[in-house]
Amino acid sequence: MSILGFWLKVLAALLGVFVLVKVGYDIENDFPSGNTSPAVVAFPLVIGMVLALYGFKWHDPESVSDWDVAGRLGTRHFRPSRNPQWLPHEAWFEFPDPLPDVPDVTGVPETDVPEGDVPPDHTLRRLWLVRAQLAAHLDARTARARRKFPGIGALAVASIGLAGCVSLAVIGAQQHPGQRFVLGPVLACGFLLWPFAQSLLSYTEGFTLAAKRRRALQQTEARLMEMDGKRPGGPLGGPAVRAGEFPYVPPSVPPGRLP
Repeated sequence: MSILGFWLKVLAALLGVFVLVKVGYDIENDFPSGNTSPAVVAFPLVIGMVLALYGFKWHDPESVSDWDVAGRLGTRHFRPSRNPQWLPHEAWFEFPDPLPDVPDVTGVPETDVPEGDVPPDHTLRRLWLVRAQLAAHLDARTARARRKFPGIGALAVASIGLAGCVSLAVIGAQQHPGQRFVLGPVLACGFLLWPFAQSLLSYTEGFTLAAKRRRALQQTEARLMEMDGKRPGGPLGGPAVRAGEFPYVPPSVPPGRLP
């Protein structure tokens, strides 16, 4: 029913465009009101309102915010217990997101974890998990595959309709007096600007949130690396993650540095 609701909205918008074009044409060419039957305008307007009603009832647009996985809960704490020890690789999936307050609309918790086991150190656990997620953002192919946000279909339809109305206005402006065809398409363009702007903002929100998440991961990585660098025996976390290091493989820890 969702797809049907979407196309009912499209049909309602087309009927709205027809009404505005017709009204604009009559006004622009000084057509007497007696020469235009009210049914020509009233009938498609009523049908369009009915289609729009059912369209909004059956189609609830998917929001990119529904993809946010940053708020997931974990069963483990980053800070080790009183008897710290290395944990198996599977334990990475049991930690919460290291940046729960920053939306993550491209993350995949089932794969965005470091290779190898979990160290018995609070800073390393967070640092390596942050790098594993950042590596997915820095890998061009992975990042591109994950940026297929909802709303592209609505944006394409609205763009085609808006472009068509603009083309009609340009062509209509070149007609002879008494047959000008500008006001109607301009009114239709104004009508279509709302769904176009709405779908554009909805679609581009995903790219904005993804960029925000990447910056937050980079800032957190730098802060954790600074903390790691203050260890008495020197840092253990290794260099910053770079493009092409997905999945992320942490450096080995020298014997005796950790339990």
